[in-house]
Amino acid sequence: MDFGMPVLIENKSIKDNIALCRRLRLDFLELNMNLPEYQADRLENTDYFRKLAEKAGIMKKLLSKCF
Repeated sequence: MDFGMPVLIENKSIKDNIALCRRLRLDFLELNMNLPEYQADRLENTDYFRKLAEKAGIMKKLLSKCF
């Protein structure tokens, strides 16, 4: 079973959310598309988010299950 967390509006950036996710030893971070920084027009650069997740060591399990 994988455990994750939603992005928190209290954190100022995706990097802050990833850092918290790592500190809590969670497996994934759920992006909230209701927040402006995670809406479709801002998510066009998926490579940036994928690289951040890979560097942080999160999403590996989920990505391996999906692909």
